Amino acid sequence: MILRKASLSTHNARVVWSNQNSLAKYFPYLTCRRYSTKSIQHYNDFYSRTDDSSNFNLIILNTPITDHLQFKRVFDGANYIVCADGGANRLYQLSNKLIPNAVCGDLDSIQENIMDYYKQNGSEIVKYHDQDSNDLEKSINFVSSKGENKQIVIFGGGGRLDQEMCNINILYKAMHEQPQSKMVLVSSSSVYFVLSPNIKHIIKRNVDFEQKGCGIIPIGVPCESISTRGLKWNLDSNKLSFGGTVSSSNEFDVNNQVEVMCSQPVLWVTTLKNEI
Repeated sequence: MILRKASLSTHNARVVWSNQNSLAKYFPYLTCRRYSTKSIQHYNDFYSRTDDSSNFNLIILNTPITDHLQFKRVFDGANYIVCADGGANRLYQLSNKLIPNAVCGDLDSIQENIMDYYKQNGSEIVKYHDQDSNDLEKSINFVSSKGENKQIVIFGGGGRLDQEMCNINILYKAMHEQPQSKMVLVSSSSVYFVLSPNIKHIIKRNVDFEQKGCGIIPIGVPCESISTRGLKWNLDSNKLSFGGTVSSSNEFDVNNQVEVMCSQPVLWVTTLKNEI
């Protein structure tokens, strides 16, 4: 049986508003006017979403799919699936019964027989000639052009270091260029996403699939002030920067929920369980 995902549907992101006085107890620098009292909840439930209420779209990168069970869980839960050029080769090698909604990019990496196969089975083939963006950026723009406001899960992190840094840079750029889109990058060992500044982030651990291990990495510029609640080693208006402090090998505490406020963007990293 060939599996192909349904068409896109509308979705509104969840936003929770908090009282500034309660925040000030844990984040004293909130007295600065530039900080918002808006809060955003993060909970990675895409590992096990298999019903019609799916709230994310999937982009598959051109990196080896090493954890087949992990990938299948994410694939089955996605609302709309796009292979970023050579990502189509990876999907086909795993199973030719898994059909994406689209293949997108400059199409210089996908094998011709695989492109023909997906086209015959209903996949949309979208070629971009622009060489100023890579296939992931093209795929993000393609999904966004559909008027879709769902979370985007990017599967295929953990490859070559330069490519991984490029992927993280795209997450960073997307925070500025497409702030309405929520993007998560998934590798075989970790899941990571950018935390935007001046907003309270509430990160809930998915205990079925995620370990306690986590980290907070400054990206783009130093983070001049960051405070947390719910970590084994909390930060209290600390500065994070390369050449200075980086919060690696931290852990969720027993409550499995972390609150973060940062003055500049940071990358949040959660460690995945070995078998999900």
